[in-house]
Order: sequence, then structure tokens, then C-alpha cells
Amino acid sequence: MKGGSRRHLASMARRLLTTPAARAGQVTRWLRRSGPLAAAAFLAAGVLATTGPLPTASAAAVPPGLGGQNWTAIPANAKVVALTFDAGANADGVSSILGTLAKYHATATFMLTGNFVRDYPAQSQAIAAAGYRIGDHSVSHPYFTKLTDAQMRDQVLSAQNQITSVTGADPWPWFRFPYGDYNAHAISVVNGTGFVPVGWTVDTLGWKGTSGGITAQTVLNRVLGSLRPGEIVLMHCGSNPDDHSTLDAAALPAVIQALQARGYSFVTLDALRTPANWGDEVNPSGNGFDAAPGGKRGHRRLGRDQGRPGDPLHPAPRHGPGCVPVRVRAEPGSDRAVRGRPRL
Repeated sequence: MKGGSRRHLASMARRLLTTPAARAGQVTRWLRRSGPLAAAAFLAAGVLATTGPLPTASAAAVPPGLGGQNWTAIPANAKVVALTFDAGANADGVSSILGTLAKYHATATFMLTGNFVRDYPAQSQAIAAAGYRIGDHSVSHPYFTKLTDAQMRDQVLSAQNQITSVTGADPWPWFRFPYGDYNAHAISVVNGTGFVPVGWTVDTLGWKGTSGGITAQTVLNRVLGSLRPGEIVLMHCGSNPDDHSTLDAAALPAVIQALQARGYSFVTLDALRTPANWGDEVNPSGNGFDAAPGGKRGHRRLGRDQGRPGDPLHPAPRHGPGCVPVRVRAEPGSDRAVRGRPRL
């Protein structure tokens, strides 16, 4: 960055932070539009040292109708599935997963930890560059029921800042509890940061690896055994720490083909939001998302404010030919924590 550009951004930062508009979220919007250069300017100008943490998207409220629970399915009648991949300990399966999703024109959501984006920035950036939705999976993958309220908030918001800084993609509003470990109070604290906890309908158990008695066929069988409209599938990006197998990545082609053969298409966790609930802070056009059957990739319009390298000049249609909008209805679900599970 040239010195003049840095000084200009720092000057803008100071003006924003010393006006009432800053309290109304103007700084957040400016940072989203300006991207990493703005954050660099804040640091270079010493603004962070005098004003405290940067404002984040967490200042926004929980999207309407999504608070108070850990969502374990997309409440929908349409035949859609949300593939989700947790990323924590290593990135051994990322390349294969991205290749498979591209080959079969399937979309997915990746739940990243702050430590993952720190240790594997190239893979994290590749996920964002491919256009997949990114969510927040905490900084260091702790058991949330063992944390104080302040620690929980820090885990969520610090991860959000790390993810946004490295990938350019804001994970708001989706959060996943490490190990699926939560209670009603933890949900309330996470909601207080503006995030929505999302669990899963089925855990493939691919993280157990071949040493745990799991095979790629086991992964497929578990996905199909719990199949229903709105199923959220939990998979992992990393390899098993003992046998180094990446069973979720290995099974993914068969999983996608089997679901497509049964008439299912793929959505991201953004399907939890109805088009009417999309806010300008996420989607200026308010056109929700599209779920495309027949193997065509379902996606939503993402532009500069979302921070990922989507092309704002070529948005997705509101509801393109053959696309099926998923309507949300309130339907709580539950899942259980799996203690002792490795961070994959």
C-alpha cells in the first residue's frame, strides 16, 4: 500500500470514529467496503491502540426468527440438503473437497476456526475465492459450557475478526459450537453477539477415521439414513490425527451423486433465512438465495459488502429457471455434544 493511500484511509478512520455516525455502524460498513487496506490503515495510524476493538458485524441483531435455539435442520419442504464442513486442526481434505464440489456443481458452508485461518491462510482463502459460504467455529475450539460469558463472546467475535481479515468473508451470522457442546445459556450468549448457532442433522463420523472403524461407505450410509428435506450434514476438512484418513473428502463424490440421484439439490446455511429477512448489510438487492436442482449450483448474490470474491456484476437471478426457493418455518431441533472428538 502506498503511503498516501494509508494516510488517506487512516484519516477517514479517525473521522468516522470521532463522529456519532460511528455508533450507528458506519465504521462497520466502511470497513466492509474498504477491506484489508482499511484494517491496515487503522493499525498503521495507531487507531486501534486508542479506540479498542474494531466494530464488527456482530453489532447487528440476530436475524428475525432465528434466535433462541441451535438449528439442526433447514425447515423446508423442498428437497434440499446443506453440506457443512468444519475446519479446525488441519486442512488435509480441503483441496479434494473443493475439487469435488466444483466437479458436481454443489455448494456448501465451511465453518472455520480462527486458529485454522491463522495456520492455513491459503486454504481458507481458496474456500472464500471459490464462493462458498463461511461460518464461525470459534477461535480455539473449546467446550463452550466450560467458558465464562466473556470468554464465549471473545471466542465468537475474535474468530469473526480473524476470518474476515484472512479471507475477506464475514462469517456472520452463522456460528457452530465446537463439539456440539452447548446449553440454553450458551445459545443466549452467542445470540447476544448477533450470531445464530447451527448444529447438524447428521454427523457422518468421518472424523473417527479408519482407525475408529469408519469407512467412506459408512459416511454415505449415515447421510442417506438421515435424509429428509432440509438435512444439515456435518463433515470435516481435516484428517484423522492417528491414521491421517480424510473419509469425508473421500466419500463426498458418492454422497453428492446419491443425493442428486434422489432429487436433492444443495443450499448453504443462508437457506435458514427467508428472502424477506435478508438485510441490506448482507444482500443489498434483497434477493435471498436460489436452490438449483439437477446438479446446478445453488447460490446467492454476494457483492463487495460480503467481502468474498463474488462477482457483483453478475448476480444470481431472484429465482432463476428451475430454482426452488426454500421457505423457513420455525421448527426447533437438537443435537448432542461429542466429547473427546478431535478437531479436524
